Amino acid sequence: MGIGTERNKLCYCGSRKKYKKCHFGREQEDPLKVSDVVQAEKAAKKKTCSHPAKLQCKGPIVRAHTVQRALLEQIAQSGEVYGIKHGVAELRRAGGRLEMRKLGLSAASTFTGFCAHHDKATFAPIEDHPVEPTKFNALLLACRALSRELYAKQAALTLSPIIRQSDRGRTNEEQVAIQKFAGEFTAGIDVGLRDLAYHKGQYDKILVSGDYSKVRGLAVELSALPEFMTSGGILPEYSFSSEVLQNLADTKTLEWISFSLISSKGKGLAVFSWLDDPPQRSCERLVTSFSSLPTNEQSDALTRFIFEFFENVYISPHWWDGLDVKSRSALTSRLYTAAHPAQVRDAGCLLDDGLRLVSYHVDQAIVL
Repeated sequence: MGIGTERNKLCYCGSRKKYKKCHFGREQEDPLKVSDVVQAEKAAKKKTCSHPAKLQCKGPIVRAHTVQRALLEQIAQSGEVYGIKHGVAELRRAGGRLEMRKLGLSAASTFTGFCAHHDKATFAPIEDHPVEPTKFNALLLACRALSRELYAKQAALTLSPIIRQSDRGRTNEEQVAIQKFAGEFTAGIDVGLRDLAYHKGQYDKILVSGDYSKVRGLAVELSALPEFMTSGGILPEYSFSSEVLQNLADTKTLEWISFSLISSKGKGLAVFSWLDDPPQRSCERLVTSFSSLPTNEQSDALTRFIFEFFENVYISPHWWDGLDVKSRSALTSRLYTAAHPAQVRDAGCLLDDGLRLVSYHVDQAIVL
């Protein structure tokens, strides 16, 4: 491409510009500066309150924790936990690899998504008290997770232009690969935003009304403090038995389920939560497939689930550093899939991989 009539064709990158006015000569341009990427990432991190009652907002926008700081302190070492440091600049620094980094507790699991009043008043029941396995607490965990997921995807979408510019100074083959990734990345974010916005509206109605009858969930009590914690939500894709739950390429609104693994009363508490109006069959089938596993396999199944689908994971340094290279590599590979929306999963991603990495077991599961 780039000679004769090829120059007048529409550019392959999807910009709708002619090739001669878009990617022609891109390999001769100066590479994107890391400072430009860092500036774009800072601009993408908006400060906004996600609570539906915005007229009641008070105080500044704060760094809200998706996993309570007090809980992270229980697995921290010298005030730090392991986690993924997100961003295009971080990936460039690491040569495209996903690296586990030590993060201070003031930064781990935070996002600027609530005003001081709503962060405190709304989430006090799960911040200031042990988290009991109730519908109300499951709703609060889900609302915070959903707000963070929506915030993160909105920020990611604003980075699409800078990702497309990252092919400056690269070979033609590299440019094609980068533009292909950027297109898939943006398409995935667009679909995610569509579905998350819908579910956010549904959860906001319940939060305001105080009627929790449509909340469904499963609370799994563990025998000991978990070695890692997370809070997030997914569009269920595959079950624990490799059943296809829903096609993520479907044009209809996809179902969403929240999940949190936290500490309560010095032990672990895992909470699946979804809404039952309209019935969320893929969510029910996911949780049923987990409940159908032998009890002695469920704690390891949760580990696979968390690292496969959630990038918002915070890990005990003592535990992570004690893993062998094979185990760390397997978990990092799963996290890479979780952190990149364009990555394709295998239907058997949650099947037993033979790794036995956690010391706790499931005490009981409570249907909410």
